[in-house]
Amino acid sequence: MSNQSLVTPVGRMVQGSLWEPNTANQQGMQLTKRDGSPRVEYFMGLAIEKANPEFAPFWAQIQAIATAAWPNGQHQAPAFSWKLIDGDGIDSNGKPYSSREGFAGHYVLRLNSGFAPQIVTAGGAANISEPSQFKRGDYCRVVMTCAGNGNDQNPGVFLNLQVAEFIGHGAAIVGGPDAAALLGAAASTYMPAGVSSTPVAPVAVPAVAPVAPVAPVAPVAPVAPVAPVAPVAPHVGITQPIV
Repeated sequence: MSNQSLVTPVGRMVQGSLWEPNTANQQGMQLTKRDGSPRVEYFMGLAIEKANPEFAPFWAQIQAIATAAWPNGQHQAPAFSWKLIDGDGIDSNGKPYSSREGFAGHYVLRLNSGFAPQIVTAGGAANISEPSQFKRGDYCRVVMTCAGNGNDQNPGVFLNLQVAEFIGHGAAIVGGPDAAALLGAAASTYMPAGVSSTPVAPVAVPAVAPVAPVAPVAPVAPVAPVAPVAPVAPHVGITQPIV
């Protein structure tokens, strides 16, 4: 039962990208193969409603694959890597997953592939090549394979993304920080003068009459140099009386 192909129930793509692969891990380090050469990874999070009646039989297939891959009961360990998130649970940082768009009330499958998935219209009638036609937040089904990960140190299963089938549009989910959470936690109590909650009419600026240009000053004629004065000859014939 290893590496079995499965088709998921309809869910919503809430994480990742079908078009742009990851080249680095969460620590910013280059993803590499076992031989050390660079690799890429396509990833998507598919949120399936807990109330969807198709989820239980689908998940039973994955549990059967895990049991066959780990016959010594490793799949029963709390740390077994199921590649599944409870959207109403708590993440490793103690933050509720429900604060993320599309997680509350859903199970989120974490699907990966080292190759670009095939992206198709409903029923696989045609390929989709334009990213704007299938964005994060849209609804889809996924053709995937499931197998044991063969990792004795961290036993679990692989959920390998193969084909994404577009089902319908959903509200776009834009990546990046939670602006409302960040800004709400840093609310300011001081407002500069002039701040208004409604648009302010423009203030008329009085026109200033242009200043007439100053006429240029006529150049001053240079002063003729003064002829040097001849030195006065001393009177050598006059003797001062002796007192």
